[in-house]
Amino acid sequence: MYAGGNTGVRDFMTPLGVTGYKLGLSGRREVDERFLDLRARKYAAIVADITNREATIHVHTRGHEWFRSPLPDPACDPKARDLLARLPKGEYHDGVVAFRLPPGIGLSNLEQRFQQLLLARNLNTYLATADGQRRLVEAGYPAGARLFTDYDLIGARRRSLASEIFCIRPKREIAVLLMALLEAIEQERRII
Repeated sequence: MYAGGNTGVRDFMTPLGVTGYKLGLSGRREVDERFLDLRARKYAAIVADITNREATIHVHTRGHEWFRSPLPDPACDPKARDLLARLPKGEYHDGVVAFRLPPGIGLSNLEQRFQQLLLARNLNTYLATADGQRRLVEAGYPAGARLFTDYDLIGARRRSLASEIFCIRPKREIAVLLMALLEAIEQERRII
């Protein structure tokens, strides 16, 4: 489990008074590749209206500045320490929570379930609320502003909602992340 920060996302969120990170799961050797991909795609660098995503409001010029944001050591929080101990072979190294995938559970499905469990904390979900819309307007954006990413698919451009940014403060809420991860693993085990 890792957290990623971005200069453009930070600049967008600061006037709204919220903090957010890209949260995901990755194989140990793939973490660096994930960040290279985020940089290359300039993930979440486009602000556009949800009702007309082609109507670009702003493009963050520093959208390529993705960096790994170290998760805090769960040993510093008794609840987080206990949750880490419940993960299969759960360990903490260099700002990343490592664990062994249980047999039969695929990483991609587990990551989707993990992010689904955090849906209430998703940035674009929050921006759709009355409070989120009010904060957007106060920050000078239209109430329908959301973060998007442009993708090239076999020569065609596609603009997609940036759905992996979550309003969470990992330094204070590492236990929330570990609880979601444990629940995602448990739900995947039940399916198997």
